[in-house]
Amino acid sequence: MLRAIGPQPLKILVVTEDRALERQLSHFFDMMGYEVLQAADTQVALAAVEAESPHIVLIGSELGARADLTRCDLLSDGQTS
Repeated sequence: MLRAIGPQPLKILVVTEDRALERQLSHFFDMMGYEVLQAADTQVALAAVEAESPHIVLIGSELGARADLTRCDLLSDGQTS
């Protein structure tokens, strides 16, 4: 398991419209000791990234590859608007 430096657990943001998948992933990562954040779309995810600075972002494929690549570019550049 990956661990953050210091006492705080790593934050994982799960971005998916699939509620069942979101619950399964969140439960699994929570049981593994991670702090889990959730977002149902990319706009909410970008707000969560800005507010919470997650270490890992998991993006569901159903949100569209082109939108995901655009969002990843924005995230990697540190731009969220």
